[in-house]
Amino acid sequence: MQEIFSPTAAGWAARPGDPSDVFFAQVVGTGDAPAAIGMFGVPFDGAVLGRPGAREGPDAIRAQMARLKPWTLAAGALAVGVRDWGNVRVPLDVAGAHAAAQGGARAVLDAGQFPLALGGDHSITYPLVNAHERIHQRIGVINLDAHLDVREYTGTPNSGTSFGRLLSSGLVPGANLVEVGIRDFANADKYAQKVRAAGGTIFGAQEWARDGLSVIDRAIEIASRGVDAVYLSVDVDVLDQSEAPGVSAPTPGGVRSVDLYAAVRRIAERAPLVGADVMEMAPVLDRENVTARAAAFATMHLLAGLKAV
Repeated sequence: MQEIFSPTAAGWAARPGDPSDVFFAQVVGTGDAPAAIGMFGVPFDGAVLGRPGAREGPDAIRAQMARLKPWTLAAGALAVGVRDWGNVRVPLDVAGAHAAAQGGARAVLDAGQFPLALGGDHSITYPLVNAHERIHQRIGVINLDAHLDVREYTGTPNSGTSFGRLLSSGLVPGANLVEVGIRDFANADKYAQKVRAAGGTIFGAQEWARDGLSVIDRAIEIASRGVDAVYLSVDVDVLDQSEAPGVSAPTPGGVRSVDLYAAVRRIAERAPLVGADVMEMAPVLDRENVTARAAAFATMHLLAGLKAV
């Protein structure tokens, strides 16, 4: 798949100084070895509404994942079944980048692997979910995000249109769209009404912070109702801006990283997931790799929930 992906060695050369340690870099697959999870980057931010920089997100997240250890308190040392396919070769135009992202996801699916994308601006989620339409006619979506991203699509998509486009396409039924972490004072009433009129569900950041995993369990149940496939999208700006300054649109009042990690692992363990992405991490806007590390830990918790690490 050389024509679709560019190889990346970002971080995978890392080796621990202590021989008792094992880094993720030592065990992630980068060749053609069989794996359950196919991880790939989509280095594109040409459709971002806010500040650019997320095109550098995939390699920044990898660099932080490289030194994390495939170990959890609950399960101990974990086996790893992840292959890094590299970064999708994306052109500069939005339509071309979306077609390339969809092609990358389809290549991973055709290999029998679970596609996990590192972004990239949030416009990319639309083609990533759309890649599944050959396999599933109806897909539930859980979007962990500060913003609803259901803006009107008027010819050129942007980072605020993905979930509105998925509703319009019919691939994601309104009743199976769940938006979690939405921030007061950061969204338009018109778009909240649009989600609710379609039958979608909105959980605010304050509700999630107050009720914890009970909100996530409700999100899983709603997204899964009547479908056999669920897609998870994580916009890193769902975190409070103190924990994620390096995003396109940092917003106060978000959840803590510990809540995000528990949520993504719970969703991976309990929802019938067929794909996932981690979006909007922009290294050029980061501070001391705070956001890159948060995104890397979120990705590792997702993999742990999928039993891929």
